[in-house]
Amino acid sequence: MTQLRRSERLKARIGRPIAPEAASMPVVTLDQLSLETPTHFETGCQPWATPFHSFIHQAALLRDPDAPQKPFHLYSRLPLEIQWMIVEACDATTLFNLMQVSSSIRIRAKPLFWSHSSVWYYADINDLPLHKRQGADKGFDYDFLRQVEQVELVLDDLECWYDYFLTPEMAQDSRNVVDTAEIFWRAFHFTFPCVQRIMFSSPWEALPSGDINFSTLLRVAPKHISITWCMDLQPRLSPAPRRLDRYEWRANVAWVLTDHCWNRHRVFAPKHKVRGPVGKFQRWDWLEKELKTSTTGLRYLRAEAYENYRFGGQRNLPFTCPSPNCQETFERAGEYGAHYHDQLANGKVHDEWWNVAYGEGQIKGLSPSGLLPEEVEKYLERLEQRHNEERNRLAELFAELTLDWGEKGSATRAAYEQEFCAQLKYDRIYRCGDDDPKELQQWRRLKHRMHLAIIERGE
Repeated sequence: MTQLRRSERLKARIGRPIAPEAASMPVVTLDQLSLETPTHFETGCQPWATPFHSFIHQAALLRDPDAPQKPFHLYSRLPLEIQWMIVEACDATTLFNLMQVSSSIRIRAKPLFWSHSSVWYYADINDLPLHKRQGADKGFDYDFLRQVEQVELVLDDLECWYDYFLTPEMAQDSRNVVDTAEIFWRAFHFTFPCVQRIMFSSPWEALPSGDINFSTLLRVAPKHISITWCMDLQPRLSPAPRRLDRYEWRANVAWVLTDHCWNRHRVFAPKHKVRGPVGKFQRWDWLEKELKTSTTGLRYLRAEAYENYRFGGQRNLPFTCPSPNCQETFERAGEYGAHYHDQLANGKVHDEWWNVAYGEGQIKGLSPSGLLPEEVEKYLERLEQRHNEERNRLAELFAELTLDWGEKGSATRAAYEQEFCAQLKYDRIYRCGDDDPKELQQWRRLKHRMHLAIIERGE
């Protein structure tokens, strides 16, 4: 009876009968699905990474909030050696949470957290300041960055580091490549003084085996830093999850392949805390960017979950696309995700229930809820619920910003502009000094977004 009611509900949602096989589908746990798609993902060449707060809280979402919570007191009674073995086996999110438990556990968990091999903190060339008061645009917490041990530095091209740090005086000097490389590493050390491992990557470049300038950059690198390059094995616009080859730079001579079909967690460091009008605008701006990548990531994550459910492990359960207007069939792993990605890339509406719900401030993925085991479905729905709550918060923040901005020519507008620019000029995070605060990215971004809001309101 329960299965019948479930099928009737699902039939009502997607508009066609449910196959009889639904009643005999296997029971699969979330752990068995081995999901790899990040919750925040971009299908193009735009930089993407999972925000730190989302990465840390994913472990909490794995727990069923309706399940009774039982206190666990036995850990402290275990021999100290066994306690440390348990801590050393934990993943990064668990280690971070353990750091909040007690000072004794924190002492052991903290170095393991910062050196965890699967977590790489995203940075690009603009995160390396040319001077100490630069670098507030991304809003990263620099106290956090100073403890990071692993960084993935994403390059637009192999020359971007050179062009960024080259000065007019150095351009006249034949030694400018070496000098520029040394300036790069000083700026890198200023931002990431504890880094032990740096991994270069680029959405456009292959393995830089013959570039002389880049080889110079590697040769003058600090000796204690391990250098690798990761290269995507899939086309740039392929769906997640990604597969990478990782090469290590050895003996300042050559790249050596160390990992094939490798993957990692790419994470944005937490944002610094900014108050005042600039802080309110930046919190909205950052949240909007996060939700764009979350919108894509959660859709692909649900698609991967359904495909792994049908084809993971020893299962081989061909199926028809759950979209009401699509009769495409899939007989092996990878076909379903590629099919949806192709539809999305071509601008076709393929998940109608998602688009209708999204217009009401909600998000649903490629496969409608109800097609997956209960444990998996609850986890995805908790992620989607959190996304929807953040969308509502984004709308509330923007409504407040438009009120603060006021009408053109009003005293409210003039007072807001004066307060916003004063914070850019004197706040220790921005401190533009004698420069015009209206030339900073924060002000230009604010004016652009308020102008769009006026157009959307039809004023």
